[in-house]
Amino acid sequence: MNTYISSLLLAGALFAAGVVQAQPSAHHAPSQMSATQRALAAQRSGEIASSTEQHLSGKVRAAAYKRYVDSFKQPIPASFIDDSFTSDE
Repeated sequence: MNTYISSLLLAGALFAAGVVQAQPSAHHAPSQMSATQRALAAQRSGEIASSTEQHLSGKVRAAAYKRYVDSFKQPIPASFIDDSFTSDE
């Protein structure tokens, strides 16, 4: 059991190091950033966000909430294995 916990701690540390390393540094000029990095930076900053509030009608909100509540009627499977990437069965 001790090696299991050690393995989990090591895996967590390696994951955290990878996440930290994957973050673009703040001193990069926008021209040095990839298109994805620029898009994510714009999304984080809110610089391209709409100033118009967006609302859903009551019917749409009710339908979305009903879908949410109904989703709990389905049991969560113990595992999910799908080897194909097509909708053909």
